Amino acid sequence: MKKLLAILVLGLMFCNIAHAEETLKQLICLTDNSTSTVKVFETKKNLWCIKGLEGKIHCIKNRKDNDEIVVVYAINPSHSEDFVSWTELIKINRYSGKFKWTITSQFKDKPVRADSMQGKCSQKGEKLF
Repeated sequence: MKKLLAILVLGLMFCNIAHAEETLKQLICLTDNSTSTVKVFETKKNLWCIKGLEGKIHCIKNRKDNDEIVVVYAINPSHSEDFVSWTELIKINRYSGKFKWTITSQFKDKPVRADSMQGKCSQKGEKLF
């Protein structure tokens, strides 16, 4: 019985490892006023991702010859009567690390609201100086 349990536990461990996405690069982006951060990460060559508001990972393929990395996603929850939509757009300059993060939200019977923040991204684990 113990051997069967050990085989089951090992099987579950290898199952999780096999399905985990490897992160090639991770960028930590901090706004100029240091109030917000966003993490953007690359899982495959030029496939950049962000963890969305609802907890899902959203990815978009970027061309390697572009000067910017662009990640965008939108959600339209059907479970909420007041909340209509949410969109996040992040543009990161590949050379300077500067980014612009635009969040657009819409609630029932209210105008669309768009907030933009700017800042700089750095690669996780790299020394800045």
